[in-house]
Amino acid sequence: GAHTVGVAHCTAFNDRFTFGGNGTVISQDPTMDPAYAAQLVQRCPASANTNTLIVNDLKTPTVFDNAYYQNVQAGYGLFHSDAVLLSDSRTAALLRSFGASQDAFFAAWAKSFTKLSLIGVKTSPSQGQVRKKCNLRN
Repeated sequence: GAHTVGVAHCTAFNDRFTFGGNGTVISQDPTMDPAYAAQLVQRCPASANTNTLIVNDLKTPTVFDNAYYQNVQAGYGLFHSDAVLLSDSRTAALLRSFGASQDAFFAAWAKSFTKLSLIGVKTSPSQGQVRKKCNLRN
């Protein structure tokens, strides 16, 4: 749900494309809308500057709402991790529910955020590690 706001570097989603040696796209994730994929490749070619930023939510990039769920269903999801939610009937049902009802999304978000806030902060190295890069283990 947090992907409804924010931006991502090209490296966060370029695994959805296979580039040839000359930088042309050989293939793309078939769950992506072809026109959207072409826009992303134009902004993030194989040789893209790693500082290039793309909005997560194409429709309402600065609003916390349920539009990202609608985007994913229409092939406009930026991240592979979100697109695969449609491949499992359990998560696909949630995706459709949250896309259809902002109230359902907000209620689930509030519940999960409250639960997450109760986990507590790790205060000792014996409790685990804080990742130096969120997408890589230390």
